[in-house]
Amino acid sequence: MKRIQYNLIWIIWCLSIFILFSCKKNSAPKTPQDTTTSGSAVIAADSLYKSMVDSEVQIFTTEYKDASISVHYSNEAYAVQSFLNDSVRGIIIGRELDAREVKIFSDKKKYEPRTVRLATDAIAVIVHPKNPVDDITVDQLRNILNGTTTDWGDGRKISVILDNEGSGTITFLRDSVLKGDVMGKSVYVLPKGQSMMTYISSHPDAVGFVGVNQITSFDANANQLFPEKIKPLGISKIAGKRAYKPYQAYVASRNYPLLRFTNFIFDETHKGITSGFASFMASDKGQRIILKDGLVPANAPIRLIQINN
Repeated sequence: MKRIQYNLIWIIWCLSIFILFSCKKNSAPKTPQDTTTSGSAVIAADSLYKSMVDSEVQIFTTEYKDASISVHYSNEAYAVQSFLNDSVRGIIIGRELDAREVKIFSDKKKYEPRTVRLATDAIAVIVHPKNPVDDITVDQLRNILNGTTTDWGDGRKISVILDNEGSGTITFLRDSVLKGDVMGKSVYVLPKGQSMMTYISSHPDAVGFVGVNQITSFDANANQLFPEKIKPLGISKIAGKRAYKPYQAYVASRNYPLLRFTNFIFDETHKGITSGFASFMASDKGQRIILKDGLVPANAPIRLIQINN
C-alpha cells in the first residue's frame, strides 16, 4: 500500500514539473519567422531619403505586426561599406553598386545582390534667390565644378558648396557631370552642422546641390513647391535648348538632365522580410509614398497634364 502511495506521489510530482515547464515554454515570447511579412532586418539608407524611408517603414510595420525594420542613416559611402561588411541586410542609395563592389560581394557570397529600383531622383542645383542667373547648361555646370568658370559673369566669385566626402551627391557629380575632370579650387565643404539650404540662403554667391525631395513640398492642390529662401536653377542639356527645373513632371519625362535612380539593394536568397519590404516599396502603396516625398516612382504611372493658356 505504501509503495502504491509512493508511486502516486512520484507520478503527481512528475506531472507537475512537466506542466510547469510546458507553461513556461508556451508563455515565452515567440520570435517571428523570417517571411515576407514577419521577422526583423537591419538596413542602411542614405540620409537624403530619410523622410521617405521612415514613411515606408511606418506603414509596412503597421500593416504587418510581426515585421520589424531598423534603419541606420548615413552617407552613401558608409551605407555601401556596411553592406559589403555584412553589417546590414540591405541599403537604399541613389545608384547601383559598381562592378568592383559587386565583385567584392559575389566573391564572398558566391551570388550577386538583389536590386529593386524604387524611384527616379534628381539633383537640384540651388542658388540664392537674388542671384540673377536662372538657367545654365550641363557644360556650364561642369566648368563651374572643375574651376574653368570662376565667376557668375558679373565679377562675383562663385563658391561651390558640397556635402562631406562620402555623399551620394558628390559621387553623382563626379560620375555624371565631371566625367573624369577633377574639382576646382573654388569647391568647399559644407560647414558641419549646417544644412545646404540654410547655407545657400545666406550666401548670395554660392551654389549648392541637394536631392530634389529635400526642397520639395506640395500645396493643397498637390502643386510642387520649392522654398522661397533658395532658387533651383533650370538646367539644359545643350546650349540653345530649353532649360528645365527639377519638377516631378520634367524628371518623369527625362527633360531635366541631372537624374539618378534610387535603389534598394539587399542580400537575401529566400523570400524573407527584406524581400517583403522591397516588394512593399515597389507596390502601388509604397510607390505613392515615394511620389508624395517628391521623387518619381519607378513603377506607378505619372499623369502629365499640359495646360495651354
